[in-house]
Amino acid sequence: MFQWEQPVALAPAAVDLTAVGEVLIDMISHSYDSDFVGDSFSSHFGGSPANVAMNLRRLGWNSAIITSVGLEPFGRYIVKTLQEAGVAVQGVLRQAQHPTSMVVVSKSRSSPRFIAYRQADRYLDVTAAGLELAATSKILHFTSWPLSLEPARSALQELLAAARAQGCLVGFDPNYREVLWEQGHDGRRFIERLLAQVDVVKPSDDDAQHIFGGGTPEVQLQRFLDCGAGLVMLTLGPEGCLVGYGREVKHLPTLATDVVDTTGAGDAFWSGFYAGLLSGLSLERALRRGSATAAYKLTQTGAVVDLSLAAIKPWEGE
Repeated sequence: MFQWEQPVALAPAAVDLTAVGEVLIDMISHSYDSDFVGDSFSSHFGGSPANVAMNLRRLGWNSAIITSVGLEPFGRYIVKTLQEAGVAVQGVLRQAQHPTSMVVVSKSRSSPRFIAYRQADRYLDVTAAGLELAATSKILHFTSWPLSLEPARSALQELLAAARAQGCLVGFDPNYREVLWEQGHDGRRFIERLLAQVDVVKPSDDDAQHIFGGGTPEVQLQRFLDCGAGLVMLTLGPEGCLVGYGREVKHLPTLATDVVDTTGAGDAFWSGFYAGLLSGLSLERALRRGSATAAYKLTQTGAVVDLSLAAIKPWEGE
C-alpha cells in the first residue's frame, strides 16, 4: 500500500476526511512551562481531531467531525467556529447534561503540561449521521482520547468498523496518557491490539514512551510496526521524523527554524500530510508537506492557526 515515491490510493468518497473525538477549550498559560497556580490564560479552540479537521479545510479540502459538546456558550462557540471554518457539523452531538470539555495547557517550547477537565467529549455516541460520515469518507482520523473512557470507546469502535468496511484510510494519533484512562483498564494493551486495524499512525517520541516504555527511536518504530500498523511516522521534535512501512525505514529532517509554541504541532503535521495524500503527492512529498505545515504552525501560538497552502509552500521548499 505504501511506496516512497508513489501516491497512496484512496477510496472514492464524498468526504475527504472525517475526524472523530474530542473538541475542547484549550486554556493556554501566558507563561512558559507554567505550574498554572497564579498564572493567567487565554482561551483557544482545541481538541486534536477538531484541529485536524479545521486545518485540512483551511488547506483546501472538505472535512467533517464526529464529536460531542455541551449546550453552554463554549459548546455554541465551538460549533459556530467549526461552521465558520467550513467543517461539516452534522456529526456533532450536543449534550444538555454535560458541559464542553476543557484542558488547561502550559505554553511550551517542548511537550506542554496539561490538566484535563473532561465532560461532554467522553459521552460520544453513534448517530445515523455519524455512521454515514464514517462510511463515506476517504480518510477517518481519530486519537486515543475517545478510547480512554466509555461510552466513547464503544462508539469509536463502531465508527471504525463502518469506515474499514468501505475501504477508508484510517489514521490514528496514539496520544496515550495513563491519567486519562479509567482505572482498571489496560489502555496500553488495548492500543497495541488496535494498531492492526490502523493504516497510518503518528506517535511522538513522548507517545511511544507512554505506550511502550523506553527505547531508541528505531526500537519504538519497530514496536508499532510489529503491532500491525501499516505506516508509522515517529516524530522526534528537532530530530525530525522517522518513517517506517514494511521493511523500509526513512528519516526526514525537521523543517522548523523557529519554535514559539508547540501546541497543535502534531495536528498540523497530520493536516499537511493528509492534504498531500489528497493532492496525489508521493508518500515522500506528502510527509514533507506534513513537516512544513508543522514548522509553520510552530511559529505561532495556539493549536489552530491561519493555514493556507500559500503560507506552507515556502516552508516546504517548493
